Amino acid sequence: MSSEKKEDLTDPWTLVNWGAQLADLKESDNRTRLWIGAILQVLIDKEMVTIQEIEKRMAELEG
Repeated sequence: MSSEKKEDLTDPWTLVNWGAQLADLKESDNRTRLWIGAILQVLIDKEMVTIQEIEKRMAELEG
């Protein structure tokens, strides 16, 4: 028998905890996007990569 306790979905503290975790994820996602954008811009500014190369690679990774 499992010793794991099920979360009570009606418990207000469970909902508060979920909200806090979601906010943390959103903040982390925003910082990651900002970091990637900054790196890409530096690479473009230094003419180490072009926007077309980035778009091509994105298409390759998606497909």
